Amino acid sequence: MPMQQGSNRCIFTGMVLMPLVLATGAGSVGAAEWTTRASVAPAITYTDNVCLSQSNKQGDWIGTLTPSVGIQGKGRKASAQLAGSVQLNSLTNSALDSKGCGGNLDDREQFNPRLRGRFSSELIDNWMKVDVNARADQNEVTSRAVGGDDDLNRTGNRNTYYRYSVSPVVNRRFKDWVALSARYTWDEQFNSSDLLSDSHRHQFNMALRNAAPSKWSRRVEGRYTRVHYGEFQRVYPGRY
Repeated sequence: MPMQQGSNRCIFTGMVLMPLVLATGAGSVGAAEWTTRASVAPAITYTDNVCLSQSNKQGDWIGTLTPSVGIQGKGRKASAQLAGSVQLNSLTNSALDSKGCGGNLDDREQFNPRLRGRFSSELIDNWMKVDVNARADQNEVTSRAVGGDDDLNRTGNRNTYYRYSVSPVVNRRFKDWVALSARYTWDEQFNSSDLLSDSHRHQFNMALRNAAPSKWSRRVEGRYTRVHYGEFQRVYPGRY
């Protein structure tokens, strides 16, 4: 399907973090049984408005090919899952150009990546673990924008984003009186479209609650989030 052209941002730092953390739990996951899967799905679609334009409605056939893979494993202290696919489409810049489609068609992407990855490892028994998540997908940006010079709307309404997060987690029980849970999360998101800002976020969550059933309820929670968007930031203080 039509997709917006993207800027070549460096996402190596974020996406390489998953295999690096996987290496730290190799001893736990390495002894596990792994399962894998792979498939390829071809398709062909006809659209009566390949230009995504109100004034230039041209029809065309679009072919797609979607290879996908998946792998997962679980050990005594760690588990890992990874599933991904890439949809390749036949709609080239020259094909759109020949039909008189408007918008900026330079360096138009002809692939739609989709990734879901998760790794979890217990660092200290019954005390601390780490969770790592990775994700790549497309989100709809302006599905019904009208007029103006919005190239994103006229060339596909899509933005490809890449996101990863790392979360150390502490769970500690103090006898039968109170249980502590705390999580710090760092995540980053990169966008293929220049119309959207990249961002990174710090988030901290903490809760103290009853460790055992009791007629008295004890519960204290706190949350704090700070998000940075390019050259500006928004702060969302939590409720305490």
